[in-house]
Amino acid sequence: MDAIREIASLEEAKLLAHPLRRQILQEPKVPKSVAQLARELGQPHGKLNYHVEVLRRAGLVKLVRKRIKRGITEKLYQATAERFVLDGLLRELPEPLKESVQLAPLRQAMRQIERAVRAGLGFADPASILSGPVKLRLNTQQAKELSTQILSVVEDLSGWLNKENKKHVDSDDDETAEYHVMVLFYRTK
Repeated sequence: MDAIREIASLEEAKLLAHPLRRQILQEPKVPKSVAQLARELGQPHGKLNYHVEVLRRAGLVKLVRKRIKRGITEKLYQATAERFVLDGLLRELPEPLKESVQLAPLRQAMRQIERAVRAGLGFADPASILSGPVKLRLNTQQAKELSTQILSVVEDLSGWLNKENKKHVDSDDDETAEYHVMVLFYRTK
């Protein structure tokens, strides 16, 4: 799996415009079946199967393994990259579309947080961290260096988590719970 994949065409960007497809790409850091994704995302199996197939044909998700489970062949899929970025393409998009694309992950995260809070999870979990914004004054070079450092930490964390998650892929361990991490670094003025 690549660490980062640049989305270079408008066709690929359109595929990622669908919120469910973005969720699918966030989920399979560890190979998962369509049935697992359907349960985790609370979506019908047929709907997930359609969107996974669209992403597979586009090369954004790949079939990594087949296994027999209760006499049925189960296909496990995984995203082809840990992160998908639109940096180059984003500069070419018209302003309204650019704004929509940039805000989509934040809106998706907000919906996930709202669902977790309604379910009694979210920030009530003792392991959760809610930290307010930290204001920094940086010149352009410092901002680039900090951005690089943040990405490095996130990539290190993702690598560690992928190794840890591989230990649990085939287990039905009820001791594990799903957590999400979102790191923002943005200019305000």
